[in-house]
Amino acid sequence: MRIVACAVPVVVTTAGVKGLLEAHGSFKIISAVTTPTGALMFILPSLVVLISPNIMIVCLSLVFVRVIQLILLGYFASAKYGLGLGSRFSMSTLRRLLAFGGWLSVSNVVSPIMSYMDRLFIGVYMTAGAVTQYVVPFDMITKALILPTAVLSVLFPQFSSNVRDSENTEKLRLMRNAMVVMAFVMGIPLAVTFVSAFQILDYWLGEEIAVDTYILLQVFTIGVFINSLAFVPYGLVQGMGRADLTAKAHLVELLFYLPFLIYMIGVYGTLGAAIAWVSRVLFDLVILLLMVRRIA
Repeated sequence: MRIVACAVPVVVTTAGVKGLLEAHGSFKIISAVTTPTGALMFILPSLVVLISPNIMIVCLSLVFVRVIQLILLGYFASAKYGLGLGSRFSMSTLRRLLAFGGWLSVSNVVSPIMSYMDRLFIGVYMTAGAVTQYVVPFDMITKALILPTAVLSVLFPQFSSNVRDSENTEKLRLMRNAMVVMAFVMGIPLAVTFVSAFQILDYWLGEEIAVDTYILLQVFTIGVFINSLAFVPYGLVQGMGRADLTAKAHLVELLFYLPFLIYMIGVYGTLGAAIAWVSRVLFDLVILLLMVRRIA
């Protein structure tokens, strides 16, 4: 825990430096650094374990990779754009950062709570085995969200720069085009997964588990498709500096989601929890589109 705690400032600083590069569209530099260091996050601990099966040394190896990643990103960011270390302190900039970052932090706290609340209440009202039955297909299919996450990192600088440089119609056009592309790119593999859910789980985990979880996988597949579309309007709302809107929506959503989730688990078990999760991400998408219509 102490070693991981020491890594937190490194990870946070890396996110800031990476954000500077993303804002300038330097995705080639980001890929050149994060691809090999990302691979090292898996390779180096595997090699360390062969030498010494000590969890502390394994954690140190992960922190080492994070430090190398920060040094490389910091070097390129400083050489190409400068990090503004010589600039004067600005109270007005600090206020804007705290206002935007404060609301963003609310979303970043509430959203994970809602994401993990389902398995918590499944464990409370059902069994630990039911949690495993629920988590396996959920974690498997939600890994597909790495694609919309990557797309959002590219779109966000465009959305934020358009606040100053373009009309609202241009921002909306970019959002619609991105959602169409996202629907096509995510829709085909997710449709295949939906149809082949039983076969995939049977091949991976065996027929006994597949029988109990393939319907959950199908429900989660629908939710992942909806959630992938929501990434685009979410990026637009954030890019326009209205993190307060998404934070307030998450707070209201939490009040309704909690009792609905408990009710669905009580009536339908793990399937009810899955349906509640899909309902929540659908609500997110609808609310985000309404926000875009209001502010764009």
